[in-house]
Amino acid sequence: NNFKHSHLDDVYKICEDTSFFQIAKGHFYFSKIKRFYKRHSYNKIEGQNYIFYPLHLEPEAAIMARLTMNCQLFIIEQISQMLPDGWYLYVKEHPDQFNGVQFDKYMHKSIFNFRNIDFYKRLTKLKNVKLIKLNNSSSQLIDDAKATLSISGSALIEAVAKKKPVIIVGNDCTFIEKLK
Repeated sequence: NNFKHSHLDDVYKICEDTSFFQIAKGHFYFSKIKRFYKRHSYNKIEGQNYIFYPLHLEPEAAIMARLTMNCQLFIIEQISQMLPDGWYLYVKEHPDQFNGVQFDKYMHKSIFNFRNIDFYKRLTKLKNVKLIKLNNSSSQLIDDAKATLSISGSALIEAVAKKKPVIIVGNDCTFIEKLK
């Protein structure tokens, strides 16, 4: 059956196009970042005032070509400075950010140009920014947040569907901007 496709097929394709060194380097790079994130992330704290910011996958077209201010680190740092005392910015990594390297040859060759461990280190130094563990439900985070902040994406759609406030960074990046 020509329509069957397995991850093993992807692995063989990567091996054809990418050197073993590139595969190993990408794997260890991602593993190091993922371990750092796990060690420095928290569960949601009940009753805490926060704005939820789900990170976009990088690289991703939604934040690269269409947006003037596409540096998520800059956005987070700016919002952190604007929050009132006692408020937090909950930042949760995209569920696929640490998994993309497994089967994508482009990721093996270029991931070093995108999010790195220094990105997370800078976030952990912001007193009112908390990295949120990946196993925390984004849906629950949206429910309990005072607002959801994003450039575009499904978290904004979900927040609007739940009649929760949204903060959109950018202009003409999502149809959500057109809603009242």
